[in-house]
Amino acid sequence: MGKDNEGKDVFLREIWPSREEVEALADKIITPEMFAENYTRKIAVGKAGNEKWHSIVVKGGLQYEW
Repeated sequence: MGKDNEGKDVFLREIWPSREEVEALADKIITPEMFAENYTRKIAVGKAGNEKWHSIVVKGGLQYEW
């Protein structure tokens, strides 16, 4: 990544947070209300959304027809 104040190499693995640290922070900050608000906004935009996107004809099924 670079060098520290003493000229020693600094590696990403030395500054990257652990999975546990990330999960602990997420558990502390992210609330169910935040998720619900964000999801609701995306649904609202999706319904209004882009005319071209909504005009795509889609057939049902488990696989996309290429």
